[in-house]
Amino acid sequence: TVAGAPVKLATYTASRTTASPQTPVVFTATASGGSGAYEYRFDLYDATRAAWTSLRSYSTTNTVTWTPTMAGTYWVQVWVRAVGATSAYDDWRNSATVSVSAPASTPAKLATVTTSLTSATTQTPVVFGATSTGGTGAYEYRFALYDSGRATWTVLQNYAAPASVTWTPAVAGTYWMQVWVRSVGSTAAWDDWRNSATVTVTATSSAPVKLATFTTSRTTATTQTPVVFTASATGGTSAYEYRFALYDAGQASWAVLQDYSTTASVTWTPAAAGTYWVQVWVRAVGSGSSWDDWRNSATVTATVVAGGPVKLATLTTSRVAATTQTPVVFTASATGGTSAYEYRFALYDSGRAVWTVLQNYSTTASVTWTPAASGTYWMQVWVRAVGTTSAWDDWRNSATVTVTGATTTPVKLATLTTSLTWAPPRTPVTVNATATGGAGAYEYRFDLYDSKRGTWTLLSGYSTNASVTWTPAVVGIYWVQVWVRAVGASTTWDDWRNTANIVVP
Repeated sequence: TVAGAPVKLATYTASRTTASPQTPVVFTATASGGSGAYEYRFDLYDATRAAWTSLRSYSTTNTVTWTPTMAGTYWVQVWVRAVGATSAYDDWRNSATVSVSAPASTPAKLATVTTSLTSATTQTPVVFGATSTGGTGAYEYRFALYDSGRATWTVLQNYAAPASVTWTPAVAGTYWMQVWVRSVGSTAAWDDWRNSATVTVTATSSAPVKLATFTTSRTTATTQTPVVFTASATGGTSAYEYRFALYDAGQASWAVLQDYSTTASVTWTPAAAGTYWVQVWVRAVGSGSSWDDWRNSATVTATVVAGGPVKLATLTTSRVAATTQTPVVFTASATGGTSAYEYRFALYDSGRAVWTVLQNYSTTASVTWTPAASGTYWMQVWVRAVGTTSAWDDWRNSATVTVTGATTTPVKLATLTTSLTWAPPRTPVTVNATATGGAGAYEYRFDLYDSKRGTWTLLSGYSTNASVTWTPAVVGIYWVQVWVRAVGASTTWDDWRNTANIVVP
């Protein structure tokens, strides 16, 4: 049961009631009643031919655009119903009648037919192009190739909008292309036609196409870990296409990963444990053979692992603006896989367009870099499971770091004093710090260490206060650790130091 009045069509308009072929007509409906959520269906009626055509099945879109292709009398019937209703419709209406008449115009004529080459070797692409005038200004073309030696026709493109076609000869001989043109919507076989120039094709003398290399990025993998297979070829015309098919030895079944394409690599992610290999086929582009050469990859053993694929979870940068000689720390973390990860850190200097590896693969998840020159930099981190042979399982670039020339020395603690080193309980102890270097604006953090209990207590988080007062309550031996950094820095600290021991008897 739906609250409210029944669903009814409130308005239904057509943007025009007279049109010529290729002139869009927009039909717009609105509804009222019901719950206010409606779906609409639009069907075209061709009164001249007494035929219905569905323009759009039920959807929440309340408009449809129809472009007539031929003269006649038409209207569009709209159905509406509440979203979720199972009825065929709650209300319907026919649009105003639209009369379509063909505009008076001259027939379409071919203005030019061009041929990129009139002599070619096999496997050399030849492009045939056409331009037209007259008609409605919207044309469609048909390209048919004639092989005079064999007296055969081959349709390379049936009527369609593209005004050019590329043909790669596979066999020596004499050929030409016949182009037909007509206005879009015309039912004539053609409005005009013309033959291209004759193309003489001779056989290419070259070595046969052969696979040169076929590599596998890893031979052991866990499920959800990508494996990349890459091929290269030699010989022929140097234009190759590759087909990759996966063999599942456990199921004794083949699956095509990529049908013939000029892409020379494919990435496969195992979904189940098992033993697999990939077979690659290669042939010259345009060849009609099933393959010119083929090869199997190395065998890949896939195992199931909990945790999913290895992924970079975080990559942090301690600062995005720095002066020369100011350390910047990059820290990564990963998830998935076996939880044993290794990381590679490479720095990119965008001003000089050079990469520098700061840390090759290691289980250390952070690296500290101290810039020596001004510029714009970022760090690229690769991660993989320990023991894998893949280049990486995941990677990410850090935030960009802008480095300017240093005008000051690094921030350093100059002094650290304690008002008392022997203080009975409830006797206040004041710790004072001073710093030098940097821009001269500092912030300090003070932490108390209780050596008897092995615990730390934060006395004061980062602030511009250079001192803190602590009143001991329990006997023991204590000291205060002070961190300092330039105001606005995102580093954990620029310098730190412990006070002398404070004995509370």
